Amino acid sequence: MLIAVLATGCSGSSSGPESPVGTDSEQVRGEVSGQAEASCALMLDYDGVDFEGAPGGPPERAPVLTGRTDTALLPGCNDTGEATVPPPTEVVVEEIRGVPMEEAVWFNGSVLVPSGAPLPQTMAALYGVPACDLDEPTTVRGQWLGVTTVKEVRFDGDLRTPLRIDLYVEEVVAGDADLERYTITIRDTGEARPALDKRAAEEALWSSRAALDVELTCRDGKYHAASFVLTPRT
Repeated sequence: MLIAVLATGCSGSSSGPESPVGTDSEQVRGEVSGQAEASCALMLDYDGVDFEGAPGGPPERAPVLTGRTDTALLPGCNDTGEATVPPPTEVVVEEIRGVPMEEAVWFNGSVLVPSGAPLPQTMAALYGVPACDLDEPTTVRGQWLGVTTVKEVRFDGDLRTPLRIDLYVEEVVAGDADLERYTITIRDTGEARPALDKRAAEEALWSSRAALDVELTCRDGKYHAASFVLTPRT
C-alpha cells in the first residue's frame, strides 16, 4: 500500500540513509505490511569483531563508497516473543572511502563501528544538513524516502498539503549547491507547480525506473518545493 511507505518514511534505495522526520505536532505513521515493529539493535559480526551502529545514528550525508564489499554475520533477531532465535544471516557490508573496514563499514544506510568505538573523525562532516541558503532556485534529483503530515490520512495515497518530504539527493540537476548524497527535508505547502500527485508519488516510491526532480527555494532557512517532476532513469 502506498500509504504505508508514505507514513513510515522507509527507503527503497540502499544508497541513502533512512531519515524519517517528525512534524511540529502529530506525526502520522503506518506499518509496512507483514513487517513487525523492530526492537533488535543493529549489530554485526565482521571478521570476528562485534560491530554496532555508530554514535549519532545514520548520517545525513551518505559516504562515498569504494565499491569493495565483504561479508558479515547479522545475528538472528527475536522481536516477536518466540522461544527460539533465528540463526545468523550472511550480509554484505561496503567499504567507505578513506576509512579502513576494521574501523567502520556501511550497511543498509548506516555506519557501523566496532562496539564501543567512536565515529572516525573523517566521517564527522557527514552529520548535519547544511542550512538552506540557495542564491537561486535549484533542482535536485533523487529517491523519495517518505513523507510526514500533521493531517489525518483519509485514504491510501492522501497527499494533502502541507507535507514534509524526505528526499535522498542523487544529483543536482540545475544550480551549484553541494547537496549530493544528502537526505534533506522539503516542505510542500501547496504552492508547487506541477504539484505532486498520486501517480507520481507511486512511481517515485515504488519504481526503480523513476526519480523525482524537485525545484527548491529557501524560506526561513528551510527547503521548499516549487515544482515536482517525475523523471525516468536512464
